[in-house]
Amino acid sequence: EPDDAAAPAPTGGEGADDTAEWLKEIRELCEVSMDAEAIRRKLKDRAVPPSLRGVIWQVVMRVRSKPDALAGQDLPVAEGDTPLKRDCIELATRYCESDAAAEAALEMEGILGFYGRSRGVEYDPSLGWAELLAPFMAIPLSKGDRYNCFYVLMSKYAVKNLADDAPCFEVFRLLLMYHDPELCNLLDSLKIRPQDFAATWIRSMFSHWCGPEVALPLWDAYFLGEDQFFVFFLSLVMLINGRDYVMQLAETPATLAKELESLPSQLGADDITDMCDLAEHFSMVTPQSFRAQYSTSVFGSGARRSAAKEVDMFGTLCLSIPVETILRHSEGAIKFFVVDTRPLSQYDAAHLSYGWHLDATLMMDQPAIFAEELARLEDALASSMQHPCFLHTGDDEDAGQLGMVVSQFLQKHHRYVSVVKGGFAALERRVASYGAGGSKYLIRQQVPAHLAADADARTSPSGSDNGDGDEAGWGSRLSGWKSMAKSTYRSSAAKLAEKSAAAKETAREKSKLLADRYAEYKEKGKRDPKAQYRGKDRSLRSELEDDEEEGNGKGAEADLSDALSPKLCKDGRLVASIGRLEKQPAVMYVFKCSEVDAEGFLYPSHLVLTKTHVMKLRDRTTRDSEVLSRRPLLTIGKITAKKKHPNLITLVFEVPTHTTTTPDAGAATPSASPGAPGQQAATPEQVGSGFSIGDADDDADHSMSSVEPENDAGDAELKTQPTPDSGTSSDSTRGTPVIAVRTFVELREMYMVPESAEAKSAFRVLISALQARCETP
Repeated sequence: EPDDAAAPAPTGGEGADDTAEWLKEIRELCEVSMDAEAIRRKLKDRAVPPSLRGVIWQVVMRVRSKPDALAGQDLPVAEGDTPLKRDCIELATRYCESDAAAEAALEMEGILGFYGRSRGVEYDPSLGWAELLAPFMAIPLSKGDRYNCFYVLMSKYAVKNLADDAPCFEVFRLLLMYHDPELCNLLDSLKIRPQDFAATWIRSMFSHWCGPEVALPLWDAYFLGEDQFFVFFLSLVMLINGRDYVMQLAETPATLAKELESLPSQLGADDITDMCDLAEHFSMVTPQSFRAQYSTSVFGSGARRSAAKEVDMFGTLCLSIPVETILRHSEGAIKFFVVDTRPLSQYDAAHLSYGWHLDATLMMDQPAIFAEELARLEDALASSMQHPCFLHTGDDEDAGQLGMVVSQFLQKHHRYVSVVKGGFAALERRVASYGAGGSKYLIRQQVPAHLAADADARTSPSGSDNGDGDEAGWGSRLSGWKSMAKSTYRSSAAKLAEKSAAAKETAREKSKLLADRYAEYKEKGKRDPKAQYRGKDRSLRSELEDDEEEGNGKGAEADLSDALSPKLCKDGRLVASIGRLEKQPAVMYVFKCSEVDAEGFLYPSHLVLTKTHVMKLRDRTTRDSEVLSRRPLLTIGKITAKKKHPNLITLVFEVPTHTTTTPDAGAATPSASPGAPGQQAATPEQVGSGFSIGDADDDADHSMSSVEPENDAGDAELKTQPTPDSGTSSDSTRGTPVIAVRTFVELREMYMVPESAEAKSAFRVLISALQARCETP
């Protein structure tokens, strides 16, 4: 038996005594309790002891103490030279000691002959039976135990169909496209299929190319992890880790497939831990739902495969995700960025609250607008760190448009791309099955009156539901609606293109005006560079901060009076029409953006600037937006933007609070108000630091959190300033003077703003103007 001298001691062990105790505990688990889960916990981050490998495999494969199926059986051994005999001799020589190889070859031949006879199947080298039995010959097991282990391996872990057009190879290609579309596209362009190089990998679970020093620890991870699809993730690691090698060999495609096939032969025992860790990582960032979709097609028996509904994998561009997963918005560690590619009219009628709209029809009808929308989507996706999942109508007619959009996305080498299985039609059916509880998933708009009337006519007793002629009439009207909607939409898209060109010209003029005005304010600021808008008794500042409920949008009703929608303004909420925002006299600038929350989710929003305030509006639909907050511009301490992602800007508000302090040795130390734990007083250099705007340092740790600070002072930076009218007071009980101090707690909000340069210029000009007014007596 192999010894365990090289077996690592458990973490925190003190040496040989601890190793011996650890081995004893594992042996007791295997021989007494036979608890597979306890063994997995005990072996977590440990190497399997070679002397216990056989019994550990039996326990985790649940064949320990199973009866000997070979007892009393006549094991067939063929006379003469046969493919089975040749394969058994070759593999026994590789996996067994030289003096035991001949006996092991005979045992293998008998086991495989019995297995084939019991199933009525002739031995075929392409099935990989001998390769899957050979590793069991390298560990101390009885003949019956080897057969039981081999039987479970063939039933549970082995891929059943290995024909040239087998589904397993398409599954591997889909996984490769999900994780490395550039490499997958390269192999597709060279007409190299997964079956051309990965057939022996999948068929033998790498035992064809590796010896026992590699195959056995690799199979340890297989059985302890109990993952059928582990061979696919190991294959991904093998291919993606050698992508540079693949790129070099791409110049000689004639030999590339053979070179790729032999990659596992380069593995050493030291590579196994890293390889398995990477395979587990790929497994974690792959939607687990794909296992349920493809398990029967890949691992099911012939009867199960024929009885199961055929999975449409061939010709599929990418993985498909079930609608149940999309409604949860996440799966394990994965969060999905849902891209709704339906026409605008359908999106407005009903859509997911967290979906991003990208009209696929624009790709052919308005390519310039589509390119702009696609660029915005890519910027938002890069900042979200989520997996893009495309949602289409679910109709076969629209599948071509979806395919073109997804293909363009994959050609740009975007990873983790998937589509919603069944499209919006399947999603809507699933939502309907939830009854009243399904209403929370979709945002719906009221059906137009003329469509509602037609729908009522269709379902009325005298409507078009009766008879073939009526059915044809209904189909005709439906076709007419589609034509009318498409015509209307194309007309709207053309008008949108004209407006977009005019808006660009207006933006250029505004940018020049902003630059000129900013230069004027900057020159004025040079006359008194130390003047700050805090710490002085300024009537304008005091007037702006009189609004105690500024964070809840108080004052927005006056600023947006003509844009508010009276029917939607209920329960104290203010809902404004997006199209009328710029027409309000008090509104100076409106910027369409997406707010980035603490978990990286994007919420379509608008930033509205008046001369004195900034308002945040959250889009409810494509037409209406709800006011969430309204804050004075002078509470903005700074605005930062990443150099590599200039469209991602952070507004740092300094929200005023009031505290009381007791002087200590001549220095007033503020006491943080309740609800702001971990805050620290600002240094004298920080007090009155003033407004700043610029790019963030690329080397800094830029969190996606909208409230996480960019300094190490604590959860938030607390700046202090005595209130202008406070002075000092005495505590009548203790006789200790108390100073009322105004403190400022930093609040960060992060936005993805397509027109970030114009937005920063607008903030700069308006705040500079306010500062100039504050300094005017």
